[in-house]
Amino acid sequence: MAPIKRPKRYRRYGAEPGGEACNIPRSTFNGWLRTSTGEQSQIAESARAAEINADDRNTDEDNRDHLPLLHHPYIIDSDDEFYTTSQCVVVAGDEEAHSHQQSTPSPTVTDDEPIHPSLVLGKGELLSLILAFYIRYKLSKSCLDSLLHLLNLMVPGCVPKNNYFFDKIIGNFTSHRIVIHFKCPACESYLGREEVTNLHCTLCDLNYERNELEKKHSYFLSSSLESQLRDMLENTNLWDHISKVKQDVLRGNFNGNIGEVYTGGSYQRPKVKSFLSAGDNFTATFSTDGVRYSKSSNKEFWPVTVTINELNVFLKPSFMALTALWSDSKPKPETFLLPFVQEAQKLDREGFTWVRNGISHVSRVRFIIGVLDAPARAMIANVNQFNGEYGCGYCLDPGTRVKKGDGHVQVYPKKTPLPELRTHAMTLQHATICAARNLTHFRGVKGPSILFLLPSFNVISGLSPDYMHCSLLGATFQFLKLWLTSTGAPYYIQRAEWIDQVLLSIKPPNEIRRTPRSIAKFLYVLKASEHRNWLLFYSPIALKGILSSTYYKHWLLLVNAFRLLLGKNLTISELATARILIHRFIELVSSLYGQENSSYNIHILQHVIEHVERWGAPWSSSSFIFEDAGGMLKNEFHGTTYVNHQIFGRFLARRNYRNISRKFIPFAADEVRDFYDFLDSPLSSHVDESSNFICQPLGGKEIVLLSASEWLAVNTVIPNSNCMFAFSYKRMAVKGQQFSTKFYSENYKRDNSVVSYGENVRKVHEILKIILVHTKCNCRNDKNCLINKKDRTGQQSDYSNVIVLAKQLALSRVPSIYDPVSSLNLTSFIQEVKRNVVSQIVVIDPALIQFKCLLIRDMNGLEYCLENNFVFEKD
Repeated sequence: MAPIKRPKRYRRYGAEPGGEACNIPRSTFNGWLRTSTGEQSQIAESARAAEINADDRNTDEDNRDHLPLLHHPYIIDSDDEFYTTSQCVVVAGDEEAHSHQQSTPSPTVTDDEPIHPSLVLGKGELLSLILAFYIRYKLSKSCLDSLLHLLNLMVPGCVPKNNYFFDKIIGNFTSHRIVIHFKCPACESYLGREEVTNLHCTLCDLNYERNELEKKHSYFLSSSLESQLRDMLENTNLWDHISKVKQDVLRGNFNGNIGEVYTGGSYQRPKVKSFLSAGDNFTATFSTDGVRYSKSSNKEFWPVTVTINELNVFLKPSFMALTALWSDSKPKPETFLLPFVQEAQKLDREGFTWVRNGISHVSRVRFIIGVLDAPARAMIANVNQFNGEYGCGYCLDPGTRVKKGDGHVQVYPKKTPLPELRTHAMTLQHATICAARNLTHFRGVKGPSILFLLPSFNVISGLSPDYMHCSLLGATFQFLKLWLTSTGAPYYIQRAEWIDQVLLSIKPPNEIRRTPRSIAKFLYVLKASEHRNWLLFYSPIALKGILSSTYYKHWLLLVNAFRLLLGKNLTISELATARILIHRFIELVSSLYGQENSSYNIHILQHVIEHVERWGAPWSSSSFIFEDAGGMLKNEFHGTTYVNHQIFGRFLARRNYRNISRKFIPFAADEVRDFYDFLDSPLSSHVDESSNFICQPLGGKEIVLLSASEWLAVNTVIPNSNCMFAFSYKRMAVKGQQFSTKFYSENYKRDNSVVSYGENVRKVHEILKIILVHTKCNCRNDKNCLINKKDRTGQQSDYSNVIVLAKQLALSRVPSIYDPVSSLNLTSFIQEVKRNVVSQIVVIDPALIQFKCLLIRDMNGLEYCLENNFVFEKD
């Protein structure tokens, strides 16, 4: 939206008191003050009198025109932008007066001043809600301007009148600055930052003007990682999370189980521990990948995002930083990553200072993991891609070319003994040889990588193979495609509708974000999370009786391996079992499906196991949270001009509005906080299950008469209770997870009523009712029941905790399928539900619910139960 120009009204500077006042440019007003002539002094006094007179007449209106943000430290420091109502209204200068709307004076009200005497909503709270609304629904500037105008028509002065003042408020809550880095249009070599005047390309021997490069969009953007980290450490509880994990790491409080990054073997080594114990230091992970602007576009942008390793996987998205952004094409790594690597060197060597609660801290940051897909990993590490000789970046397997269809493919059949693993020192040596001899590549290494300049970073073990791409979008999709498209093959499934019949009847719990879709219709567009659901839950049931037994048993090897690897707590013995299953799976691919299908995605599964040993479970450093961030970023722009500026600006704006909201929302009314939580739901989409136990009924309640069996069950936990009435709910929340009754789930596409319950011996139950019982009522089905009384005089303390009435499901094991090498029963996780067995109603303790289960029916109508004991990253 083009800025509205304010007309100059210099003739009214000397308006008589009571006349129309106008804004005086600051430079002009200061010039008057410095002038000693009586005429100009008289004009200045007249203008000042006019302003005071106008203020006296419009005090109420002026006080409603502004937001109560004067006491925030970010705004106090910006004395060039805000003035009190007792001062003359001035603007930044004659030049700004032509390009911006006029500034308005700041109010002299308190931060919690309500918008209107009849409302409890304060102006700061409303501003926070508007900012969250603006970001969540991706409003354009013109739409935001209309919204502000509409709100001001309803309650004059409740919000800023225009985008100009609105943007200034956002800007005052950040110290982040977007920096432009220029590149050569011909060779994409790095030329310098925006403040450099002499832009010269040494390779092309050409000089460039800044305006010329801006017109050609020959630049990329960055923002200080140090600034973003400091902002999060000073204004959030980030350091509380980091310090707690550091204490656990240094004390060794993990019992040998593998999960988060900080439980991995490489993280536990003395080198990393000594870095952590040297001060308030922490480690980080970086990631970059191409993101298309839209499905129909062939252009893409490349963000460099950073997460902190000393956070659990659910907290990482909330504290993610965006440090660089390349647009329109694939980047040149040594150009694109140069500012990032230079800042990483400084952060590792010197660190940065930040202050919290009056205490000064110095933190150094070390990057130890990089999460990249195979093409990006090959490009940035400067090695051959997977479809070339020595295309594996983790071992020295050269691969082989075989015929497939009308062409040839590079494959990696299982070798005995296994090929030698690459090391950082070996790769550096190969890069040196390649550069010295001017070779195309030496054992797959094409030359030096900019990652060699990243302090203490291992270019082999530090780069994650990323199970999302290689295992889900790679191997899982490959076999699904083989089964459905290889006409005439012994593993060919003639009708995908058979699989759809099973899939479309499944009601997954909330933790499985995507409901099943038709394989026949959506095979080529399934998301990685859908392939994960297929691998862990759906395929063992959907393929039963459809896929030949030999191929079904082979597939169960991969299913069982990842059911172990993706568990919440992976033991050393389970990791060893998963290793055996993975190697068995890879070994049998060539004999069952042909050597041409021993692809790179199959080969790299063995390196996933190695990465788990070093850096924790696959979910702890996968691409899911980075891909989710990329999907968010591609929706943060409108139109086709200055897209990269819009994307970067919106990302930083999210951080800014949360800084504003932290000042007002925690003290707002409950309904205000609830609505803000809804608008800002991505921050709270995952809840740390290690938090204190909290069970909260959800939704409306109704009074119900308990049946005899239900009343008897209640008496097992509340002895001598005669009352047969209770408050009944359909849903409840336990440790951040939502559960519902069986009857509630029947009307929806999701089922949150089947749970695994118990401490030592777990049993599966189906939730029937969620109730609250009055502990002091002994009415025995009497009209004097305290619950049934319309006045409901009972206090909250008179009610019991949440009581869950459930029925245990009768389960039986399915026929066993043993793997002779691992001696593992490959169907041990599948249990058949026996509905004809009558079970009594029992009371279960919500605190002892372990996790949810899925009920899946096969083609023959038999029902099976599978436990959902996995960690699902944000997707």
